[in-house]
Amino acid sequence: LTPDFLLGTRIITWNKKYGGDAANQLWRWKGESLESVASGLVLDISGQNGTDLIVWPYHGGGNQRFRFDGTCLVNSGNGKVVDIANNNSSPGARTCAWNRNGGLNQQWYLEYA
Repeated sequence: LTPDFLLGTRIITWNKKYGGDAANQLWRWKGESLESVASGLVLDISGQNGTDLIVWPYHGGGNQRFRFDGTCLVNSGNGKVVDIANNNSSPGARTCAWNRNGGLNQQWYLEYA
């Protein structure tokens, strides 16, 4: 069971960790969803531009389905992409849903572990 305090936790950026301390930065594909290795919760994108990305229990809705198109993580439900808000490159920057605009803050590199 997932502790209630984790439900709705916002996704932020952080410096890359290595070794056993990295679990909270690792994600795995679960069908079309991205599941946190640390919590078992999935990436959830609800709302419009600027809405925070959160983790939530898997229910299979469109707001939890994503595809990687080689550059962006695109939500299947509303077509928004995963975006680092305001091009903020500092650790702790929030991630949000946004219309695709080609910015570097919307481009992701998937590293398989």
